[in-house]
Amino acid sequence: MRPVIAFTIALICWGAAAADQTDTLVCNYQKYATSEGVQSVKKPFVLTFIIDSKNDAAYLVGNNGSSKVQAIPGGGGITFIEITGSGNIMTTTVDSKGVSVHSRHTQIEGEVVPSQYYGVCEFR
Repeated sequence: MRPVIAFTIALICWGAAAADQTDTLVCNYQKYATSEGVQSVKKPFVLTFIIDSKNDAAYLVGNNGSSKVQAIPGGGGITFIEITGSGNIMTTTVDSKGVSVHSRHTQIEGEVVPSQYYGVCEFR
């Protein structure tokens, strides 16, 4: 129960205009889905989001470096939107319990290559 309370408090603090802090949200994904079905990940897949309340900014730190993302709080959770340099869209939604889905809307050489990951996030 404590992680849910901490998560909710962190989201409330993040949305407050007077907040003057940086939060780290670490997401671990254990399963993913492609056109071939749902599978377990073979290697750990972790995304880390840095939320800078003071500057109203958010960043994704992944295995390929970091990038600025749009953070949209709502519905008791938060959604991050990343637009890659090649125009692909990645979204990550985290609910009030820390349950998360990360969706990749990728095109490679004009072909759609979608994937979706399922996991859990926690503030650290």
